[in-house]
Amino acid sequence: MKTLTLLILIFLFGTLKSTGQVETGCAVKIGSNYYINCQQLISFNNQSVLTITNSNDNTIKVNFDVFSTKGTKVATVKDGKLEVGNKEAYIIKSTETEFSFIEKSSNRIICFVKKINNAKLNRCELHVSADMYMPSGFYFQCTPETTNVPSLNYMTGNTFKNAGAAIILN
Repeated sequence: MKTLTLLILIFLFGTLKSTGQVETGCAVKIGSNYYINCQQLISFNNQSVLTITNSNDNTIKVNFDVFSTKGTKVATVKDGKLEVGNKEAYIIKSTETEFSFIEKSSNRIICFVKKINNAKLNRCELHVSADMYMPSGFYFQCTPETTNVPSLNYMTGNTFKNAGAAIILN
């Protein structure tokens, strides 16, 4: 009976994990807050702008759109690769532990993600820095410790779990 109960628990855990109801992947750190198991990392007016996952093959999968200062979409990055846009305008660097997307003309790092092993909390973390424009032309800047959005800086040191969108900008 104990073996059957254990098998049922293993099956249930595996089922819950695959449907996203149990915490999976790395904690993402932006503005001194942690976001765990969120479908979208940054959303602007209900439009997904940035998502990051740590895949089963241990690579960082970064998806985001690049907008101009006027809000025109100029590039799309999917799974860390430039899918839409001028390949000559950007530099992409990607390893198992770091991802960076750099605008060549200005040397501006639009998105930087570093995978950290937090031994104290026994988990992996993805520390995110971004320097990007939103679809309205709004300028968003963040590091793992701070953001340029005052309301996000009021809440620090928190952990948010299982949200549809971690950071919602309007």
